[in-house]
Amino acid sequence: MRSLSRYPYGVAAAVVSGVYLLVVLLSALLALTPGELSGVLLIIVTEPLGSLALASPLTEGNGPLATAALVAAGLLQAWLMWVVVRGPAGAVPVALPATARALRWVLYVYAGGQIFGRMVGLFLPPVYWIAEALGVVAAILVYLVLDRAPRWLRLIVLALGLLWLVPGATLILPGLAVPDWTVVITALWWPAVGLLQVWERRWTALTSVLAIAGGVAAVLLGLLPDDPASSIAWANQLLGAVTTLAVAAWAVRTAHETGLR
Repeated sequence: MRSLSRYPYGVAAAVVSGVYLLVVLLSALLALTPGELSGVLLIIVTEPLGSLALASPLTEGNGPLATAALVAAGLLQAWLMWVVVRGPAGAVPVALPATARALRWVLYVYAGGQIFGRMVGLFLPPVYWIAEALGVVAAILVYLVLDRAPRWLRLIVLALGLLWLVPGATLILPGLAVPDWTVVITALWWPAVGLLQVWERRWTALTSVLAIAGGVAAVLLGLLPDDPASSIAWANQLLGAVTTLAVAAWAVRTAHETGLR
């Protein structure tokens, strides 16, 4: 407990990463039982790194190695949860205005939506809808909270964030056709916010780098053809994993650093 107390959210990080690790291990035990669908749960709970491990030529057609790779992916993600959620050592909470408090909670839920959307979004489409809606809310709150940059620059970033309404509409209205470039343009919101954070100097450099890296990966992913049978399928999986993990980590770190000093 003493080591947990060094971090402002050490207990929460231990609970989140510990519960996730337990789910991964139980799913691994289930994957060892006979049955065609026994390993499906392990694949789901180890997203997004799990799909990256399965896309590797090394695990193709090798069940035991694929299971080991999925467990390794889950262990790595559990460790990342611990590192990201615990917050910086020695930091203490500070009083915040209402808009900053709202931004923090939206970003926490947004981060969860990024991770769990990859895990269960295919089975529960509302998770995707919530994530898209939170992206729009976060864009508005970012405009209000990051107020040290010039207004014209903040308005450009806000406009990029509001474009999340476009791909969000396609989720609710599957028949709605929108240009492919809109998805690429919306992904620019993350690096734009990262650059705003660099301007304001209220967040660490790593937090800004995560936003920029996640956005760049998302843009590249949007530009590549989405063909599971193509030779670049593994690159698509890699870019998807980088986008999800970088954006989720950025959201949590931004929320932490907004309320800690």
